[in-house]
Amino acid sequence: MRVCFIGRYYHEYVTAPVKYSRALRYYIFAEGVEHIFITYFFDCRSILKKLTGYEKLESGVIKCGTLRIALKLFEYKTDLIHFTTLERFEIPLFIFAKLKNIKIVSTLHGLFFEESKNDKPYGRLKDLLLERIAIKFSDLLLIYSQYQAEKLTSKYNIRRAKIRFIHNGVESVSSKDEKQNFASAFRILFYKGFGNNDRGLKQLTEILADIRGPQLLLTVLSGSERKTVQKTENLIIVYEGFIQGKEMNDLFKEAHIVIKMPFFETFSTFTLEAMSYGVVPVVPDFIGVSRFITNGKNGLKYHSKSPPELRELIQKIVCGNYNLKLLSANARETAIQFTWEKAARNTKEFYEEIIR
Repeated sequence: MRVCFIGRYYHEYVTAPVKYSRALRYYIFAEGVEHIFITYFFDCRSILKKLTGYEKLESGVIKCGTLRIALKLFEYKTDLIHFTTLERFEIPLFIFAKLKNIKIVSTLHGLFFEESKNDKPYGRLKDLLLERIAIKFSDLLLIYSQYQAEKLTSKYNIRRAKIRFIHNGVESVSSKDEKQNFASAFRILFYKGFGNNDRGLKQLTEILADIRGPQLLLTVLSGSERKTVQKTENLIIVYEGFIQGKEMNDLFKEAHIVIKMPFFETFSTFTLEAMSYGVVPVVPDFIGVSRFITNGKNGLKYHSKSPPELRELIQKIVCGNYNLKLLSANARETAIQFTWEKAARNTKEFYEEIIR
């Protein structure tokens, strides 16, 4: 079996889709699958390079222009193409692969029709075209949740048999350090990410401002410069820039809970990584990671259309109504089962299913 991965492999910030691309390629290689990973000249302005450019980045990973990719696919005689991230340069490649009768697998990390509503009209049009072509031409679509499946099938005329569920993973596991007592400060994590959408941050800060009890320290991963804001007497917000490695690990080790707001998101890798360090997840009931959380056992879930329920939940947590130590231990034990290696092994089974 020869597999060609196509998608985004490098980025200034290591986002969840990039982690997925790199981990999948690494562990598929470990499974003994012959493969190549092709990425694109995203930040290049040269039209010629975007069509015919070629660079070898590392063993098994190359960067090509669109025409060069088509030529490489012809030379490589691949059995299957896996589009690990959906990118606009891939539109003609879907058509080429279909004409060559190459099997196609596509991972939908999000839904463009849902997430690009506030984008510029021309950009949104291109993304919707890409999404429609990917859905039409793919033999299998890999997605993260039942909610995402329902959104997909209600928008596009596709068979449910074309859909397979996947999960993202964790790369490493922390030691079993117990969380600090929060008598002086209760530490909360929130991932805002990059861009203008606040992912429910404003709503969360309004909720936290009403919470009574210990000092609340909310750390927001926002991609901006670090700054500290005293929101209320009881609430301090620390806005962190992009951090990774030891800094991120230290942040996970200190945090007590990680909160997701009811913002459409297919799967929160950040939440899963936090759980692997014993951070207790508090999430809406529809995002992909929520299907691995049993309410009151390894995390807490709330109904996505009920903000008062979230406020009540947080108040109960800080008042000690939940055994946070037990929730933390169970969250960690759950997360470490979902490794990238397991995700790659499951994906390999999907490959074998469609090229028999």
